[in-house]
Amino acid sequence: SSSSSNTSTKGEPQSNAPGVSADVPVGIQIAPEDQQFFHALRKFAEDPNQRGMRFSPSLSSAERRRIHLLCALFGFGHRTVGLKPKSMEEEDADHPSSDDCIRCVKVWKIDKRLNHEPSHDESVPAPLPEWEGQMLKYYEQLVGFMTNKSSPKSMDFPPTLTSGQRKMIHAIAEHLELDHESFGHRGSDRFVRVTKIPPAVLRKRRRQAEILQRSLDAHHQMVVREMSMTEDDGLNDEIPTPTCDKRDGMLRYASWNIEWMAHYYASDTEFHKEVPAQGIKSVDGVLKRIAGVIRDLNPDVLAVLEGPQNCARMQLFVDEYLGGDYDALGGLEKGDQQSYLLIRRNGPFRDVEVFEEADQYLQEPWNFDIDGDCVLDEYSFVRRPLIVRGNVTLSQPDSDTLSQTRSLYVMALHAKSKYIHGGERLWKGSAEDKQAFIKKAVRNRRRITAECTRLRKCINQFIFEKELDPLVIVSGDINDGPGLDFFEQYYLLQDSVDSLLGSPFYHGKLLRAVLINSQFTPKMDRWTVTFHDFVDDIPDRKCLLDHIFVSRCMWSRVTAARVAHDVFQKHASGKSRRRDERPSDHRPVFADFC
Repeated sequence: SSSSSNTSTKGEPQSNAPGVSADVPVGIQIAPEDQQFFHALRKFAEDPNQRGMRFSPSLSSAERRRIHLLCALFGFGHRTVGLKPKSMEEEDADHPSSDDCIRCVKVWKIDKRLNHEPSHDESVPAPLPEWEGQMLKYYEQLVGFMTNKSSPKSMDFPPTLTSGQRKMIHAIAEHLELDHESFGHRGSDRFVRVTKIPPAVLRKRRRQAEILQRSLDAHHQMVVREMSMTEDDGLNDEIPTPTCDKRDGMLRYASWNIEWMAHYYASDTEFHKEVPAQGIKSVDGVLKRIAGVIRDLNPDVLAVLEGPQNCARMQLFVDEYLGGDYDALGGLEKGDQQSYLLIRRNGPFRDVEVFEEADQYLQEPWNFDIDGDCVLDEYSFVRRPLIVRGNVTLSQPDSDTLSQTRSLYVMALHAKSKYIHGGERLWKGSAEDKQAFIKKAVRNRRRITAECTRLRKCINQFIFEKELDPLVIVSGDINDGPGLDFFEQYYLLQDSVDSLLGSPFYHGKLLRAVLINSQFTPKMDRWTVTFHDFVDDIPDRKCLLDHIFVSRCMWSRVTAARVAHDVFQKHASGKSRRRDERPSDHRPVFADFC
């Protein structure tokens, strides 16, 4: 099985360099699906004039996985690449630059690891490191098990293996499309069981994997296209029709997720000096950064997400770092991530109190299908929204003297997180791991949608059904942004936030997003967090998770709205990677109303 073959390789030379000897021993048994790629790599290894080769982008993801493992067996450097360097444009003219392909090169890392100079005599193979020999041994064992029709359906590897050896077996079993799982307690009792997959099941899995990959490719192309658009299409640039004059009194409303404020408190009356576990050498320094941002924003109302454990602690921060200029309202639940509203004393928003009737509704659990299995489950908010009611004075548009006092309803929402512990490992792991990640990702988004829908029902029942054209502001960290991510597009068929904004059939009750308007916020500034998006493979992806939504009557009074990047950066230092270098991991947002 190690001899040369004229089988199509789907590969072509990349550059020339002295040859090196093949590192895979002659005579090993190769899985039938690997034969074509094995022969191509063997031929490449024996050609002294080739230093690198490329496999066509027409390969499936399963075929790419096979090539990667075979390259590891040969000791070649190997990686999947997308966009080609400019110097390769002529060579790759027949292949779209957006397609993925595999490039592999001959490397001498194995020989160097053993302090052995590479041999150019193909009759003298280089010595094989122990881990490479083990990999070949397990590969042969599993191929023999897979191809032997008379062998049992499952095969166990003994508990004497190290964790590294178990990982190696899992990787090879995944490559060969075998089921694999570790059993037993961690340590000396843990063993690996590998099981054959019935052909019909395997065909179904392959089909599902192909559909998933095609969907991911289509979504990735859409994301790249959207990210390349630096300007809006203009369809969302409705300009509010002012019903007031900017010379009238102003109300500035801001919302900010202040990263884990609960960590800064030693008690209800005292702050910690430092928090080593969070990388904070000076709590006072971080709190001064936070206070600096708030002072420069100078809001009349500030919604705080991820606030401390109780209202006494929130007020302690206000009194010691904001000069006691605000009254804190909120902290209605138990837990380390509370929602608050800071109301400026003697400000334009007066007589503010919790809207008890609506709050009671939000405390009650409700039933919905969490998992999408058509079974109703009881569910409650992970973090109950804070809803308050107060008074503001509005001038009349056609009068210089008349004014009117009206109720303003304000809500602060911190929705369920999309975070999945160990998510990147699952997404980049086996087909089974990836499917487990998808189920958790969809479940989390269903819960966000449920929370947004429940709050919307509350708004309809206790505000819109009882008051004509009410003044409403909903803000917070919704943990979802404009547009559909991969899981919303292919599994939910909707954006979570849409359920909060309302139905276009009742346009008078719709909430409007004040930040999604280039008249106020340029597209390039429309983000509040950055994160490593391993699903779309975009490092430091910028996303707008924090929002301000308003009712029609409030929309007519918007004079400005944006993400406060400049204020944030003023009070950050370095690259803001460490916790004590930044005010928070979210940027604040604000809107001005007249």
